[in-house]
Amino acid sequence: MLKRNSTSGTTGSDGVEGEVKKRRVDPPSQLTGAKVTENRSGEEDELKAVEDRAGLAACNGEEEMNKMGICLGMEEEKAEFVKGKVELEKKIAQLKSDLIKEGKRLDSVKAAQEELKGMHLITKELENELAKEKDASASLLSSQAEALPAVRYRAEAHSPNNEVSMLTVYVMRKIPMALCLPLLSPYLQPFGPKDHGVNFAVAGSTAMDSPFFAARDIHVPQSNTPLSLQLKWFRNHLNELCQTHKDCAKRLQRALVFVGEIGGNDYNYAFFQGKPVEEIRTYVPHVVRSITDAVEDVIHEGAIRVVVPGNFPVGCIPIYLTSFPSSDPNAYDDMKCLKDLNKFALFHNNNLQRALENLRQKYHVVILYADYYTTFQSVLCRAPYLGFDQGSLNKACCGIGGQYNYDGSRMCGHAGVPVCSNPKQHIHWDGVHLTQEAYRQMSEWLLGEILSNIKCVW
Repeated sequence: MLKRNSTSGTTGSDGVEGEVKKRRVDPPSQLTGAKVTENRSGEEDELKAVEDRAGLAACNGEEEMNKMGICLGMEEEKAEFVKGKVELEKKIAQLKSDLIKEGKRLDSVKAAQEELKGMHLITKELENELAKEKDASASLLSSQAEALPAVRYRAEAHSPNNEVSMLTVYVMRKIPMALCLPLLSPYLQPFGPKDHGVNFAVAGSTAMDSPFFAARDIHVPQSNTPLSLQLKWFRNHLNELCQTHKDCAKRLQRALVFVGEIGGNDYNYAFFQGKPVEEIRTYVPHVVRSITDAVEDVIHEGAIRVVVPGNFPVGCIPIYLTSFPSSDPNAYDDMKCLKDLNKFALFHNNNLQRALENLRQKYHVVILYADYYTTFQSVLCRAPYLGFDQGSLNKACCGIGGQYNYDGSRMCGHAGVPVCSNPKQHIHWDGVHLTQEAYRQMSEWLLGEILSNIKCVW
């Protein structure tokens, strides 16, 4: 920075000005020739000295200005350097942050890879365990088939209500998918995840216990898993899942509980063992009471949303149409279903709905009736519009022989039994179960009814 020096000895423009002011000029009256000459000579010397000082002052001023320019230039360069340093520090900090994030991401990827490896090992173990279970189950079924061939036939071949159970399974799969939840695991499946829901149902099960059938001379398989045993599994699961009844109740308050479809097999065993329909009608109050008792049990445990399905119009199922034919045209309705068998199914459903209404009044919880009967009839009536073959509405896709493409002695899966080329255009699969397309159509109808009425609070 240029500084001004006020010292008298400094050579500069101020010094020159001072020297000029100090000069005194004698008055003209006192000058002589020699004196004038002398004075001129002195003045010239002084003027020269003044000029020299002025020149030196100019040089010094230019030097000071140059110093000032250098200083200003250095200040600007310093400012640019500081600015560049700040920017560089910011970039370094950002790079450090990016490196930390990338490191965390790589750690996550590595952890995920390790987890996948662990899951792969667990999956292999599960596959091995399930293979062992499958072999053991096959051996057990084989021994039971040898010991009780007739009972096994009635339990499997003459069990038309299995298609109802399959629909329940289909609906129970669709609901978790609609709510973005995992599918349910069977209760008896080893190593299966059970924290998101459990399926206690068993194909061919009855609402009544074995003594009920024994008293009426009705044979049921020894492997029958009645509703009472399924409820026992349900309670055992709750005991494993939570510590106290209050804790279990909180969990069940956020759950959707299906009770059924069940009860159809109680009637099936009786029908296919020759019991008259008048006698079987007397079983209905007992079966309905068993179902509603089960509903009360789950409500007492804490459930506040329960779905209870009704029975199918069994008079429209190929196995029933084949087993109970009538020569009277008036025995069939417009859809070519057996009227009396469908009336029996309605008798059960009406009794069940009245009992469920009593439970609603008693407990003030959500108890939904899943109307399988009406839903199936709706699919049957709209079959042409849904893409089903009008000429095969009561025929099995996989089967052989007879008006309904069903033969109990040569069922689907036996050697020489053909399968239709277009299962999606058939409602019935094997004369006992429906096709996947029929289940899909029914489940979409039922799903809308259920989800719109369960009043979930998540």
